[in-house]
Amino acid sequence: MKIATQVNANDIVDGDGLTVYIDASGPREAPNVPMAIRGAVSRRTEARASRDYATADALQRNIADAGYRVLSGSNNQNILAKKYRIRMRGIDAPENHMPYGKEAKQELTNLVQGKCLAIGVYCEDQYGRLVGDIHCNGDFAQVPHSCQGFLPLYVS
Repeated sequence: MKIATQVNANDIVDGDGLTVYIDASGPREAPNVPMAIRGAVSRRTEARASRDYATADALQRNIADAGYRVLSGSNNQNILAKKYRIRMRGIDAPENHMPYGKEAKQELTNLVQGKCLAIGVYCEDQYGRLVGDIHCNGDFAQVPHSCQGFLPLYVS
């Protein structure tokens, strides 16, 4: 089970996919953070403190290219978060360019935007996304999302 930070609207890809960021300081994530990324985060913090924003921005791009993001936490504390692409298990929403695609994306956005999610991961698909169940505020997210009338349940 992975616990994601708050989801932004820009992180919703379509009606059945989203990008989440997991706090990399947890026991499952921390051992896998490359030393180069740890060093880049530290140097970025120092660069920002000395108002060297060009260096800080360059380091931020390096961190992002490695699949991480530095988020601002409470008390101006930096949080290193790992990026994961998620596909909702059991949902086959229309693509954005298809009929009801934009509506499916908007419904998923309404459901998860600004909320922290718990994600039960089952496997990785052929595109490198993690396939899993999403729980939002303790509720199984796939049920209300599929009950809107334009999302068929995926049958394999």
